[in-house]
Amino acid sequence: MEPGVFQAAIKNSEKRCQKTDYQQAAEGDYAFQTSAQALLDWAPVIDDFKKNDELIVRNSIHLRWISVRRDLSKGLQTEAVLAKITQKNG
Repeated sequence: MEPGVFQAAIKNSEKRCQKTDYQQAAEGDYAFQTSAQALLDWAPVIDDFKKNDELIVRNSIHLRWISVRRDLSKGLQTEAVLAKITQKNG
């Protein structure tokens, strides 16, 4: 990966972290909303596949990641994280 692309990805991640609603991330699929788009953007397949099968890819990720979302919901210590953020920013 080119250094410029990597640095842009870091900055994008930092921006996402700053505006993430961590309370909402503990519920449902909020934390994974960009996963399907990231796969479509970065998958090493032809553009026709990405365009023609976008709905299939999005649905597949949604269904495949049900257990990941469930595990995140169980393991994420939302209240403790929010308390630390509040202390740090308060």
